[in-house]
Amino acid sequence: MLKVIDTYEDILTLKNTIVKNENFNLNDWENYLSAHPTLIEKCIQDSSSYDFNINIKPIILEALTDSFSKLEKAHENFLLLTDNVNNKFQSTFHIKDNVYVYFYVGLCNGAGWATKINKNYAVLLGVEKIVELDWYDKNSLISLLYHELCHIAHNILRKKTFSPTLKSERKKSIWQLYVEGFAQRYQQVLYKDDFYHQDKNGWLKWCQNNHDQLKKDYLEKLKTNSSTQNFYGDWVEHRGHSDVGYYLGCEFIKYISSDLNTKQIANLDLEQLESLVINYLKI
Repeated sequence: MLKVIDTYEDILTLKNTIVKNENFNLNDWENYLSAHPTLIEKCIQDSSSYDFNINIKPIILEALTDSFSKLEKAHENFLLLTDNVNNKFQSTFHIKDNVYVYFYVGLCNGAGWATKINKNYAVLLGVEKIVELDWYDKNSLISLLYHELCHIAHNILRKKTFSPTLKSERKKSIWQLYVEGFAQRYQQVLYKDDFYHQDKNGWLKWCQNNHDQLKKDYLEKLKTNSSTQNFYGDWVEHRGHSDVGYYLGCEFIKYISSDLNTKQIANLDLEQLESLVINYLKI
């Protein structure tokens, strides 16, 4: 069951504080989230390597001032979506665990984040990043929410932690293709087949046209034990395009779905997974 924690009213207070002081600092943000100290601690820890004034402050200021109409629209769409999302999530995965969904302003920790808060599974929707990425429309927002919920469903079905400890870049890359592919594919099962919220300016068509090349590139990274981080994240690019690993991972899950059901896919061990990934990348 989804449990919504909507901090919108407190966001309005934070906005007024910023307008009044003509500035924004970390204390303002901590006061805004004071009812959720565990969340504060998690966000600060995650963003500890960021430069607050360069990487965080401008994005929050933009979302709460000049682009506040986008934030309002994101909240409006969020309220319209949650009931339907809950029904689809429950009917697809039959999960009894409570999942908490936070609508909040973070420290640029991500538009969506599947994690745990107070030992409970949680999806964090960071509205400052949602605004920055223009993912506040209904299609993008529901797709983002489903994606993070599918990470949690994957975790619950496996009855394990979010990520195993992996030392080699090769194994990390295989695992990331798998978990992001699972979330991407099952968000499509829940919402709309072949929908990607990243599909702006011909992104999906480019990925489809370059599918074979992307597989070759990924396989080469595995062979050389090199990082594939540039395949994942809006802040990096591979061949001039961001987030292509999500497309590749989704295609991988489609590839193995003809032989495996959802529970089997969710519970692959690393040895099985490696064999399947290599076979997919080579075809």
